[in-house]
Amino acid sequence: MLSTSNKAILEASTTSSTVVVNFATSASAIEVWQALTEPNIVGRWFGTLTSTLFPGETVRLEFGDGDFFMLEVTRSEPPHLLEYNWRFLGVGPLDTITWRILPQNIGCLVTVIDNEPERSPESALLLRQGWLDFTQRLERFLTTDIPTRYDWRREFDGSIELPCRVEVAWDKIFASQAQAQWLPLSCSILEAGAHLTLEDGLEPSLLQILNVIWNPPNRVQFQLTHSDWLHPTNCQLELSPRSKCAMLTIQHFGWEAISPHRDYQLQQRKRFSSFWITALQSAVSLLGTSKK
Repeated sequence: MLSTSNKAILEASTTSSTVVVNFATSASAIEVWQALTEPNIVGRWFGTLTSTLFPGETVRLEFGDGDFFMLEVTRSEPPHLLEYNWRFLGVGPLDTITWRILPQNIGCLVTVIDNEPERSPESALLLRQGWLDFTQRLERFLTTDIPTRYDWRREFDGSIELPCRVEVAWDKIFASQAQAQWLPLSCSILEAGAHLTLEDGLEPSLLQILNVIWNPPNRVQFQLTHSDWLHPTNCQLELSPRSKCAMLTIQHFGWEAISPHRDYQLQQRKRFSSFWITALQSAVSLLGTSKK
């Protein structure tokens, strides 16, 4: 383990589109490289890789709760440089992740850079917290060899770029005649008393919609519940501007309140991840390919 005088110090910075985090570790460059690329080691602190990371390889990094990244390695210079592109849930904006490993007198300095050109400053600050958490988990794992991977994330959020601007997207996907074309609604519009239908073979399959709040042209909020749930969950569908298009983001949280049983909470959170990914893809299909 690191001595008190050599404890890792995490440093992080952000620009409007880039997050940078670095830390020192007593682990060797080879040990860090293995922790970044080998599935049996990555799975102990980060997520489950479907295969070892090699240039040109497309790999899935799964977290066990419905969250995952689709990842493609673009540069690999072991044990000093690893770069890959990834999309969250396979549909999110394309991020470029760069890991740099610099040997020092004792151990090495590890830097991770996450770049996405159109990321907002607010998103960069949130992402900074995420990378601080993951690099702390990596550093603790390298120092102790004790697994530091989290069990599951209590909130769901997913985004997809739309081929038009916010106002056009709002008019096309949130128009009363369009809502049921990308959301499996029991009636034609998203309103209190309507239901969402999940056709994945699990229960509940019919979820009631409550407390719908419309804030055009950017946001609609509502709750989803079922008689088997102790409390409703909370949902938000939001459109935000990009330089040449719009982003549709779905947030869904409150899983810990639906039941005292963690396995059931996780099951519902995981199935809704698949449900919302399909909804995001359906929204893009509804808009077609025209840009305005």
